Amino acid sequence: MTNLTFEHETCSRCGGSGTYPSPAYQGVCLGCNGKGVRLTRRGRAASKRFSQYLDEMLTPMRDVKVGDRVWASTGMMGGHYKWCTVSEITTNSGIGHRNPETGTVDWKPGFKAGPVMFSFGDDDTIRVWDKEIYDSAVARVAHMKGALIAGESAPSNEPRVRTSHAGHDHPNTPSARAACRKAHL
Repeated sequence: MTNLTFEHETCSRCGGSGTYPSPAYQGVCLGCNGKGVRLTRRGRAASKRFSQYLDEMLTPMRDVKVGDRVWASTGMMGGHYKWCTVSEITTNSGIGHRNPETGTVDWKPGFKAGPVMFSFGDDDTIRVWDKEIYDSAVARVAHMKGALIAGESAPSNEPRVRTSHAGHDHPNTPSARAACRKAHL
């Protein structure tokens, strides 16, 4: 399997610590979801395109079998996705609704993958691992500037240097841009 990553940078909201003084989210930075880094604009574009190509793996949840590897969120509020192996199929996922006519609970079927139990309805889908589709998706995004294949070096975290309208170089930071504008007034 080709190791594909996406261009990222230190989170500007938390400075790379992953924490932010917000009691509503237990101090977790919402800019990077507590990771300290986040995708650059090019990295987000490549990641989105890659995700669209992986949608070819979508399979109805009712067709999932024990042993299948599925792309699933293992976090309580989502956001922490990884490939998990289905270990159990059940007719009672623990999620259901009370039928007002009979007074009984109609349970949703589900499956267990990793630490999480998933329930599903008739039209729900999930990504099931397929090496050919994955390799094809990697090949289709490998040429994009925000995609990095194993062995390639990521751009440094130093501010990019750009040529301004006046023809001189300066770091691409808000303070440097403001100083440049001020100097040319």
